[in-house]
Amino acid sequence: MGNQARLKQERRAARAEGKPAAVEAAKRRGAEAEQGAAEGMRRGCLFCRQSDGGFTSVEHVFPESLGNKEVILPVGVVCDRCNHQVLSPLDAALCDFGPIAMMRTIYGVESKSGKRPSFKFDNGSLHSDRPGNVQLSLDSEKWHKTGLPAPPGHTSFSFTGMRHDATPRRLSKLHRALTKIALECAWLDLDEESVLSGEFDRERRIVLGGGHHGYLILAKQSIPEERQVTFTPVFARRDEDGEPYLGIAANILGVLMATDTLKERPAEDVPEDVASVHYF
Repeated sequence: MGNQARLKQERRAARAEGKPAAVEAAKRRGAEAEQGAAEGMRRGCLFCRQSDGGFTSVEHVFPESLGNKEVILPVGVVCDRCNHQVLSPLDAALCDFGPIAMMRTIYGVESKSGKRPSFKFDNGSLHSDRPGNVQLSLDSEKWHKTGLPAPPGHTSFSFTGMRHDATPRRLSKLHRALTKIALECAWLDLDEESVLSGEFDRERRIVLGGGHHGYLILAKQSIPEERQVTFTPVFARRDEDGEPYLGIAANILGVLMATDTLKERPAEDVPEDVASVHYF
């Protein structure tokens, strides 16, 4: 359902329930959407920089399937064509990335449609059938149990869940998803003229079509009890020629990642006992 159709539906429902305040609020949101669409036509899309892609939808900076209901770009910033055809698959790639998919399941973070999360790996699967409950299924021929110290009356064990999805193609798509978030954070943090300038054209090209060869640093352990999503884009310039780029550090449901939009390798050595470096 498009944004305009949703607003009309809200107004009809509010009138049917006899709630004048809700009707006025829906009218106000409709007027803001119309103004945003006009602004989008004037300045062009944040990503493709075109004005002919339609401007009727908001854009979630972080995917709704990560629990984001608040950090949203209003109508008029991202065109419908980019939103639905380019950004939506990138959001899905981020949510489906193995470590993030596993943490979504452990925390029970529902999808945009309200579906309970699940995570499949090479030797088993995790399922969340209700809040606070996770079911673990393991292939008995592909795992072994290791006993761990546990309080009296309890049993504890560990297992290794393997999933080989860190292919260059998937990592490239994940990098594009992180770059998309970084550029949208820049829209929120910087002035409009700067973000729409040519200084961010590198990031736009990466989001729209990829083609960048780079790296992703991934911490070897997730942070326990870390259910939030934090994102730190750092605008930087390469020392030798002053070429601009974005550095990116992300904590997504306890999964720590880092990369940038220029270099093909990390600027510094990464301790092997702390994190792994993946190239694409």
